[in-house]
Amino acid sequence: CFPMPNDDPANYLIRSLVSFWRMHGIVGRKGPATRMCVSGGMHEYCGAFERWFTIRGGELRCSTRVVGVVRRSKTIEVRAVTRDDDHLAFKVDHVIFATNPNEVVPLLEDPTDHEISIFNEFPYQRARLAVHTDPKLMPRDRRAWGSYNYVIGSKGDPEVRPTITFYPNLMTGLPSKVPDVFVTMNPHIDPDEEALISNRFFEHPVATGKTHLATARLDEIQGFRGTWFAGSYLREPFVHEQALATGQDIADQLIEREQASR
Repeated sequence: CFPMPNDDPANYLIRSLVSFWRMHGIVGRKGPATRMCVSGGMHEYCGAFERWFTIRGGELRCSTRVVGVVRRSKTIEVRAVTRDDDHLAFKVDHVIFATNPNEVVPLLEDPTDHEISIFNEFPYQRARLAVHTDPKLMPRDRRAWGSYNYVIGSKGDPEVRPTITFYPNLMTGLPSKVPDVFVTMNPHIDPDEEALISNRFFEHPVATGKTHLATARLDEIQGFRGTWFAGSYLREPFVHEQALATGQDIADQLIEREQASR
């Protein structure tokens, strides 16, 4: 369960753990149908969103990195750099930070002490993610292959940093003719070099008591100076669906405030 901290499992918050299992259909009455996959993969819904957004007058700027956000008395200025190193500046009424919590304060050019205090409370950890075609990170018996595969130590004790291998072919119901591809988090052994497709390190929030306390405090600053925050770190079990849900919640709050001010 990757939202869990690099700690002894005896110290995990059972509520966070069970909420993660419920969303994945491991426990509870609804079963695995509670999660669905998009036919055609992530590019399909990215394209669908682009069409929906641009028809309604929105403007997308891909391959453009935000480098700073400055909140003026009446507007907010967002500074960005394109992949061609062109510098851009946008003036907006509101800004939503859909990022990890540790990325917020470095982007704010005028963070308040209150904002710094809250975002410094969110714990996060580093993880390695390998995309590959090497079946040695899967169970030896193919009949035991699942969408999520958890490897434990030879003595039967859970690892502090568990190796989890996702099997997208089964997860998305791909036909058997599609070659096997695996996504392994914190691999305990390296996939064969010729089987390695991608190897990356990233940081992600983790579920601890401090996470819940920081999330509760974040409500104190939502919408302050036109600044809003959304992301999976705001709602258990801290996965992608929750990032979407918090974004929808913030959008509703923002629209409600704008309508009330008219």
